[in-house]
Amino acid sequence: MPKSKIYRVDAVQLTVLESYPPKIRIKAYGLVPTGGWSAPELIPYVYIIPPVDGIQDFDFAAQPPPDAAIQVLRPIEASHVIENTAPSWLRGVRVHASSNNKEALLGEDAGKPRTVCIKGTLTDEGIECQALRTEDGELYTLVGDLRGFSKGDTVYVSGTIAQVSFCMQGITIAVQWISDKPPKC
Repeated sequence: MPKSKIYRVDAVQLTVLESYPPKIRIKAYGLVPTGGWSAPELIPYVYIIPPVDGIQDFDFAAQPPPDAAIQVLRPIEASHVIENTAPSWLRGVRVHASSNNKEALLGEDAGKPRTVCIKGTLTDEGIECQALRTEDGELYTLVGDLRGFSKGDTVYVSGTIAQVSFCMQGITIAVQWISDKPPKC
């Protein structure tokens, strides 16, 4: 039996997860008209061209009960994670049920660059920019003043992750501070 839209969506929450690239978790809460509904999910709409309003639509669907069930409104919830990099056009989401829909918009600061602080060793892996390899093997490239540090130096770097970069590899950080000693918090 195919899934059906739930009766009503009551709330939608967006959370930007602490990861790089950022992931966005969508949680939706709603009601189904009977007991016995299972396997709830948020099914994303697929677009040929991005929506003009910047809102990604989802259907809130679940498996209805196979047999007759008690007629009572029951709560249900589902979640979906937008993996990899969220589309640059994304401003929020709209979740559809059979009787209504609800929207949630990304916070004002969701698109602003975040400051990060990492430790690693400067390497010669960079094509256009100085490369830095962390102890867990992650490759970063650095732009900005390196204050005389060079290949082989172990450094602490603080800066913002660049949205666009000419460095050609790794995650690019616009350096705001660099030192061979950890920052004092």
